Amino acid sequence: MKKKGLIISTVVMVVVLIASLTTATYAWFTVSSTTTVDGFNLEVVSSNILNIGLKANTTYEDDASASSFVSGNCTYAGTAGSLTGTWTGDSGLAATVSHNIIYSNVSKAVGVTTAANVTDATIANTTAFPNSAPMPENATIIAAQKGESAGALTQQTAAVANGTKSNGADITADISADFAYLFLGASPTAEIETGTNKLYIVIQTTGNGTTIGISAGMHVAYRLNGAENWTDVDVFGETAYTATRTSTTCEVPFNIAGTGTGNVTAGDISGNYNDTTNKTSLTGAAVTAIELSDGLAIGAIDQIELVIYLAGSDTNCIDAAKGVKVNVGIFFGAQAKA
Repeated sequence: MKKKGLIISTVVMVVVLIASLTTATYAWFTVSSTTTVDGFNLEVVSSNILNIGLKANTTYEDDASASSFVSGNCTYAGTAGSLTGTWTGDSGLAATVSHNIIYSNVSKAVGVTTAANVTDATIANTTAFPNSAPMPENATIIAAQKGESAGALTQQTAAVANGTKSNGADITADISADFAYLFLGASPTAEIETGTNKLYIVIQTTGNGTTIGISAGMHVAYRLNGAENWTDVDVFGETAYTATRTSTTCEVPFNIAGTGTGNVTAGDISGNYNDTTNKTSLTGAAVTAIELSDGLAIGAIDQIELVIYLAGSDTNCIDAAKGVKVNVGIFFGAQAKA
């Protein structure tokens, strides 16, 4: 088979450390829950055919150009409870993006509520991100824990996207994120092979135990190029947190160092692999593949709004599912046209 150069253009890595706590039979974590998320890194490797950036304002624009995005060393500021925010950095798309995201010491799960006030959010009026539907009018993204009664939530707060590091004059301590949020732009610098322009989100369970654990509660929500409807993906689908980790051939058409029983970690990716029949085998992993634009002209821009979160309304988001590590890798993969 003729080999074609597969170019890996962006690598994002999240490591999620889940603390082991009490058993529960309902969704959402109880008040005593503690979840720690560490190490959110955004890295671009060499030989890419996609330049990337973060949208200066997190709003889709039909006429967005490279100057609508920032790259280099970027800083996020947002409004809690929403996806309204701004990125500052060097103007334009580039091969390198770094950021100030901090995602750690999480003790709450995330959902979307239609309650008029955050403190009025309940299990009945709080769901995952919408799927095949627009965001509800006046919706608020919240972080919360499970209360003592069947329908109760407690400690409800407006969810914080990305967090803030204590590197500003008025910021004396790290503000931890409740979820990760990226509004990305990706633009080809060369022609791309049809059907290969995709964004891959890999969720992999590692650490203690033999089950997939809390990975089963991880969701990916996204929308492309100004679409009104969101798509929400329960990454492991109907698979329960009690399922045994098995070796799976994933739809990731490039090699990842440390495959099989190894882990997806930052720096494991390198370029120039063969065509899309070459899949990667990972243990305890599932992949969401988001198809980007086919036939995108050189210099044109795909706009991708992406949320990664632990869904409180997922039946696997319970205390009993904890005690594992979850690695989350995000890869833009595009194959150069022959």
